[in-house]
Amino acid sequence: MRFEGVCAGRRSHHIRRVLGMTGGKIHGHGGAGELLGVNPNTLRARMKKLGIPFRKHLRPE
Repeated sequence: MRFEGVCAGRRSHHIRRVLGMTGGKIHGHGGAGELLGVNPNTLRARMKKLGIPFRKHLRPE
């Protein structure tokens, strides 16, 4: 269980770093999904699971 927490922490840090490099862009050319080699929908699901907000969740209602 502790190992999973460490992995999740590293995964979260890496995703956040790549999002910073792409200016928050997840899909399309130069997006985080492309740089990470992950389908953008899969990346969004991982971000949701890790508690990483993305633009859809950052917009005021």
